[in-house]
Formats: sequence, C-alpha cells, structure tokens
Amino acid sequence: MFDPAPLPRPSPDALRVLRGHRAGVPAYLSWALGPVNSPAGLVPIDAAYADLTARGLVVAGERALSVLPGEDRSPFVLTAEGDRVRRMGPAAGG
Repeated sequence: MFDPAPLPRPSPDALRVLRGHRAGVPAYLSWALGPVNSPAGLVPIDAAYADLTARGLVVAGERALSVLPGEDRSPFVLTAEGDRVRRMGPAAGG
C-alpha cells in the first residue's frame, strides 16, 4: 500500500475564498477577492472554487444564485475537511 502524494497547496485566491466561508452556510463569495462589476470579474472566483472543489474542500449546491445580472452560480458548502483546513489559518492546505 502507498500513500498518494498530497495535493499542492491551494492557490492564494482559493485560500481567500475558503477563509470567507462558514461551516454549514451555502455561499458563492463573489466579493472574496474584491469588488466584482462584470462577468469577467467572476473568472478568478470560479477558478478558486474549481481548485477548492477538486481538493474536496467544498461541494456545490444544486440551486443557483444570481451573483450579477444574468450571471448565476451554485453556492458552495464547506466539507468537513474544508472546515478543518479553513480553521488552520494562513498555512492551510500545505
């Protein structure tokens, strides 16, 4: 038996999004990296959530929320591991 190599540390943007979440509260934190005024501003947030989802730190909900006019996104909920990593602080995930 072998232990798989740990995933590299989440991106700084992913860690900022993760720290903004609260256990059991579904959210899409469009503001986590600063003000967002256009769909292009959601690209780094979407990338951060993709990173967190790939690591099993958040899971997407099924019901979409409107985050900008014409832009809907699924809210995300922390997994138990996501909450543990979030509480670890700035060194989380690595």
